[in-house]
Amino acid sequence: MRAAHLEPQTPYPGALEPWPCVCTVCGNPVQPLLNNIRKGQGCKHCAIPGFDYTAPAVVYVMCHPLGSVKIGVCGLGDQNTRISNHQRNDWEPYQQLRLPTGEQAYRIEQAVLARLRSEGRKGGFMSPETMPQGGWTETFDTEIVPAETMWEIVRDQAKKTLEHAPKS
Repeated sequence: MRAAHLEPQTPYPGALEPWPCVCTVCGNPVQPLLNNIRKGQGCKHCAIPGFDYTAPAVVYVMCHPLGSVKIGVCGLGDQNTRISNHQRNDWEPYQQLRLPTGEQAYRIEQAVLARLRSEGRKGGFMSPETMPQGGWTETFDTEIVPAETMWEIVRDQAKKTLEHAPKS
């Protein structure tokens, strides 16, 4: 459960019973089945559908003509359509950082978002209505966070995150 970013709130109830947890990413309470977590599911509030934390992945930065920049993560491979879904909705790729695992990509993305929030830069510039493909909470006004700045922060957080990664 902890590998799926969930903190159990009760002793293990069994693989087929709901297990009360709190998501360590968004703080919401959830009650997933351990079997579902083993299948790759996570927090229903913030999980990235189809995202494999153990497979190669990218952190990407994209720009939109309405003056928005977006950070996101997605897996590599033909089955991942995240970037192309954004492109169909007028987003243009800016930069990508390829990483050995989705876990590393996710940690970098979360570190970037935490840093921006701590600096008072609010996300959610776009709305759910303008982003039917999802991901609107990771958008920022380019007047506040230009694409170049977002990419610099990604590179900085990647360096810090990868320096402190456990050695295998």
